[in-house]
Amino acid sequence: MRRALRDRDGSSERGATLVEYAMLVALIAVVSIGVIQRVQDGGEEKLDESDERVSAEDNAFYAPAASTTTILAPSSTTTLPPITVHIALNPTVTIQDATGNRWQTTITYTILDTDGNGVIGATINGAWTDGGNGSSPVGTCTTSSSAGSCTVQYTKIRDAVPDVTFTVATITGGTFVWVPQDPNEGTTTANCGAFC
Repeated sequence: MRRALRDRDGSSERGATLVEYAMLVALIAVVSIGVIQRVQDGGEEKLDESDERVSAEDNAFYAPAASTTTILAPSSTTTLPPITVHIALNPTVTIQDATGNRWQTTITYTILDTDGNGVIGATINGAWTDGGNGSSPVGTCTTSSSAGSCTVQYTKIRDAVPDVTFTVATITGGTFVWVPQDPNEGTTTANCGAFC
């Protein structure tokens, strides 16, 4: 290069050398910018082409996992249909002697469904007639076996009282609905008989 910058007689000119250097630097800068631009353009083209070459399988592979949403059915409570019940005819009445001029009685009722089967969990609620002057008359009982039977009791009734009557007011529990088959169903009288 030095040889190119000297003239024929061997002397060099300082001004010409600076101009040539400036032109050389400018040329290098232009070429560098062009190369960088070309590399950038080529990279973008490669990226564009790579998108076109992605197959359906590739998309499936890279696709995000599909999310599933489970919609729960609203919770519901099952309402059982009502069970129609009635009291069997001729409940069992038991009379016993008690000490001190007293007597006592128990009445066993049987609760049946429309098919004549005993039901479990039916509660009888009722009351004894006043005047017995007994001890804590029991006016409620619940059937606990498939026989459908339960017992109410009245103890220490005065001998001066010849009879007491128990009347069923309601039958509750579960979905039981009491539908009497007789107008006097659930009303039972106990007589002291020989024990008063």
